Amino acid sequence: LPSVRPGLATIAVWAVVNVWGNFLMRFLLYRTPEKQPAAVTLNNCTVVQSSTVLESGARDAGGGIAAVGSFNAATGVTTPAALTLSNTTVSGNTGSNGGGVVCVLCQLLVSNTTFTGNTSSSGEGAGVTVYGNASTATINGGTFTGNTGAARGGAFAMPVGTGTIGITRARILSNGATTASGIF
Repeated sequence: LPSVRPGLATIAVWAVVNVWGNFLMRFLLYRTPEKQPAAVTLNNCTVVQSSTVLESGARDAGGGIAAVGSFNAATGVTTPAALTLSNTTVSGNTGSNGGGVVCVLCQLLVSNTTFTGNTSSSGEGAGVTVYGNASTATINGGTFTGNTGAARGGAFAMPVGTGTIGITRARILSNGATTASGIF
């Protein structure tokens, strides 16, 4: 047992470094608050029946979760937000765009997560909407079902920008929208 301790200590150190990942490096390198990243990870959680506030008669985007990065026009620097959902349920939420999740200038990582019964009341992506050239979305496993969009992409939409998306082994069924009831 004593000979195992150095190996366990090494594993513990690497686990901590892995958890902090990009956040720690950016935090150390970018000392000004407007450049520091925001990272959110939800494991085994439920985001249910949340709705964005009505302002001037219209809902905001991101009924369940809104992850928004920043862009400094003067310097041309984009600082993406980071959102990780793992074994999570996002259900029964309403927003103008992205009824379940809206990701703007964001790095979205989804694993075995269910998006169900979310609504985009006036725009795209009832389950998830991703905007921005610096945005990426990786979806591994999970289900998009029963999401209803007012315009495009009942399950998932990436209507603006040149971001990238990868979807692997996800079930996309019984979603609705005027255009592209599954993915737009």
